[in-house]
Amino acid sequence: MQRLRPRPNCTGKSTLARVLLGLYTPDGGSVTVGGLAALEARRRGLCAAVFQDAVRYPGSLREAVAMGGGGNVDEALLAAGLEGVVAGLPRGAETPLGREFTGGVELSGGQWQRVALARALYRRAPFVVLDEQAAALNPLAEAEMYRRFRELVAGRTAVMITHRLGATRFVDRILVLEGGRITEEGSHNELLARGGTYTALYAAQAGWYR
Repeated sequence: MQRLRPRPNCTGKSTLARVLLGLYTPDGGSVTVGGLAALEARRRGLCAAVFQDAVRYPGSLREAVAMGGGGNVDEALLAAGLEGVVAGLPRGAETPLGREFTGGVELSGGQWQRVALARALYRRAPFVVLDEQAAALNPLAEAEMYRRFRELVAGRTAVMITHRLGATRFVDRILVLEGGRITEEGSHNELLARGGTYTALYAAQAGWYR
């Protein structure tokens, strides 16, 4: 099941993401993944995440993806839409990333974000959190990522946090977060019919494309 949480800044979205992943401990209650506490689930490799400020690990492209154990690097690169990047690198996936290496290549911000997505997909974790994962992508790359999204997370539980509502039509469930609380819940059409916060946010963004 995929979940999308759109709202303005400072409503607790990224904090919630870190609680779900066991990076923060909640003051009360509990979060479980597959029956395990979030922290334990993360330690056992049941969780994967892509953040807006994804870490750029030094080393080859293959090494930057194959961290923490997982599946097939080439499949992860393809799933994240990096096949064109790999083809353009002098040594393919073995090319060092970063100018500090002899013969190293520096990627764009959007390409680094795709590397982070490939790393999350490589782990094949059953629970995936994407926090503003498309922030550095251009519109065409973002549209392609959304097109692939359902296929990428098939059979997994995925929580996608975003301000950009282009993905809202294909998610199973939308939760609107305001002031640290869920104020609206439903499908895209259900929330539009209610005329609340989600409608206002969607109309504000859609207006620029009319």
